[in-house]
Amino acid sequence: LDKNAGRLNEAVSNYKKSLHYRSADHDSIGIAKCYTNLGNVYNEKEMIDSAIFYQLSALRINEKVAEKGVVVDNYNNLGLSYKNNGDYALAEEYLLSGYQVAKKTNNIEEQRLARICNNLANVYYEQGANIAKAKPYLLETISLADSVSDDLLADASNTLGLILMEQNPLPKDSILFYFQFAYNIYKSTGSTELAAVT
Repeated sequence: LDKNAGRLNEAVSNYKKSLHYRSADHDSIGIAKCYTNLGNVYNEKEMIDSAIFYQLSALRINEKVAEKGVVVDNYNNLGLSYKNNGDYALAEEYLLSGYQVAKKTNNIEEQRLARICNNLANVYYEQGANIAKAKPYLLETISLADSVSDDLLADASNTLGLILMEQNPLPKDSILFYFQFAYNIYKSTGSTELAAVT
């Protein structure tokens, strides 16, 4: 609640208090949750070194005690932090590790798989030279449309449209299809991201 309200310093303080109690109780899963939350808040605060420290701490615990979906989320968080830090090689490494765990795990939530696919595609897209690598992950995200949030689906469709614009010759019908698809989702949800696809 504190994090979502933007009171990031208060959120850090509360998660550290919770971490103290979880540690006293030797509650490994609770400790890992606190580390994850601290990592996410520090990422929002753009204190990436602190974010990575806590996210790595969460991953080390969760690889031993948590369900695989949580481990996938930890890899995803680390990938995003490294991407935000401009370290695309480590971002790719952690996102690919999370992707591989997700693909090997039966009954993984498709939203988790789609999120890591989309983030991996964005890492490739933002590097420019790896556009061809991004496309299959975006298509995989879109293929999970029934299980994916509207924002994630629209983002993947929009990015795929941008990638197709880099091709020669231009596949105009496909570009228009993916941009229109993203636009319709944003419009139907009233998202403020609408301008990004118009």
